[in-house]
Amino acid sequence: MDKPAPIADRNALDAYLQTLAAPKEGCIRVFRGQVHHRAGLVPSALRHLGNPDDRRFRAYCTSLADQLRAEYAGGVDPFESWAIWTVALAQHYSLGSPYLDVTKDVDTALWFATRQATTHGGCQVIGPPGPFDPASNSIVQLKFTTFEASPETTGYLYVLDVPVWDGRGHPSHGELIDLSLAPPVFASSERMKAQAGGLIYAAPNTDAGDLSSLLACPPLEVPVAVAGRCATMKTTDLFPPIGHDHWYGALVSIPLSFGTRDGTYLTPELSVRLTLFYGSPDDLRALNDAICMLANPLLCAFLRREHDRGADWLHPEVFPGDAVALIARDPWYLVTPPLGDQWNEAITFLVLPEVAPISNPNPGESESLPLNKVLIEFSVLEYPFWKGIETGGDTRTIRRGLYIEREAVKFRVWDFTQKVPSGPITCAGPFPLRFDEVTRKFVFGDDASPTDLIPLTFKNFLVSLTLLRDLSERPLAPSFPSSTLDNVIHVAGVQGGGKLVRTESPAADFPIYLLPTPPPITASIGGMVVVKHAGPWAQVDAGSIQKSVDDGVARNGHSSGRGPSIA
Repeated sequence: MDKPAPIADRNALDAYLQTLAAPKEGCIRVFRGQVHHRAGLVPSALRHLGNPDDRRFRAYCTSLADQLRAEYAGGVDPFESWAIWTVALAQHYSLGSPYLDVTKDVDTALWFATRQATTHGGCQVIGPPGPFDPASNSIVQLKFTTFEASPETTGYLYVLDVPVWDGRGHPSHGELIDLSLAPPVFASSERMKAQAGGLIYAAPNTDAGDLSSLLACPPLEVPVAVAGRCATMKTTDLFPPIGHDHWYGALVSIPLSFGTRDGTYLTPELSVRLTLFYGSPDDLRALNDAICMLANPLLCAFLRREHDRGADWLHPEVFPGDAVALIARDPWYLVTPPLGDQWNEAITFLVLPEVAPISNPNPGESESLPLNKVLIEFSVLEYPFWKGIETGGDTRTIRRGLYIEREAVKFRVWDFTQKVPSGPITCAGPFPLRFDEVTRKFVFGDDASPTDLIPLTFKNFLVSLTLLRDLSERPLAPSFPSSTLDNVIHVAGVQGGGKLVRTESPAADFPIYLLPTPPPITASIGGMVVVKHAGPWAQVDAGSIQKSVDDGVARNGHSSGRGPSIA
């Protein structure tokens, strides 16, 4: 990259831009502003690739888009939604992406070139106005990003001529996604519209992700006091506040939880960029009003208190103090298939561990825990409707968790639900389930089908077993296939070996354990098992599939490769 060229003032900048040759056919001119000049134009978020927080954010945005789509015309291809548009949302609202953020508006770029972004962390009290009341107020830990006048005397403007992605497949290295052409449900983002945004894809294996070859001229060193529209633009012009951006409002409204490694304070489940004038009473009040606060956010602590006081609503055979308290941070009910032919119940039961290792036990504590009694709390990310509950007065019933007892092939399950945001938690059960060795399915009570009697509870039961299976030391055949085409099923064997993460919270005087985030399907270690002429996945022989995964691991070690075919 050439040395930056100094620009004296706005008139000189406008005159210089006029001297540049027009972009080539198929390309458009875009701009980027940075406070500091760096050798190379590489998206900083390339280091976040595969980050569980990124996958969690994009999965939730997929759910939000499904809910919002009814308000907008036009459908969205599922692959395109996941691979392109949820990434665009992550770029603007979360950790970033493997794309370089650019704009078609030179004043927007100049604003970013002359504003210093600063992250502030701290505790806030969320709840009704007035003196602090522990019954109705919560101390939460949040991070805010503010933009203030740069302390430098100059900033840097980058001018790029970029080929435009044609909307087919995945963008190539150096291609621009024009966000104004996104499907309506995504293009409705007020933040993306305000910034006249575009994204240039940077492939990590091409020039190490560097996009400097797209520069139309050397970087331009511009004075911080540059004139023009950017001099009067406010933060809220480019980052519309919560009440004016429904995507931002929906992401902020998600209930806070204790589900982090440090459970001292309630924290957001998603990494959402909270942009505001730090300390502004109006901004903080809007944030307070937007966040949906659950009554009893930590289910395991609430159940222990209720058990200790002899609450008559709690089934007398539920002993939460005897169960290992587990928290699932990921929306696995949401992202797994519906009950039916895509679930193989025998595989779900297979390789189910009896104990789970702990990644960070305290000195003197056991390094593993039994799994014969567990209380699994589900993520609030399973639901995309929190904004309507907090600001629209809606009420919904959510499934808070399952209490599961296991003895060999027999299980007893209790289902806890709550009418949110502040309704009571209720208990249903016990539901007796048994894995039948003959039918290779779970049966309910006297051999009835669980799907006929308790479909929602049964789906959560299968999801819970899937999460527990990841704590096995053995490689795993997944409960549902990676893809099915023309009666040929592709299954990615995924390494188990997950470990529980011990955490503590002031809301509980006992240890709580975070379930690991299972690796993405691309992290297969036994290669792909190809099952031909299989019929429904639910009927495929679980033992044969698991043996094929084991054989693939033995043959390939821990590297990806193509596994065997099963006729």
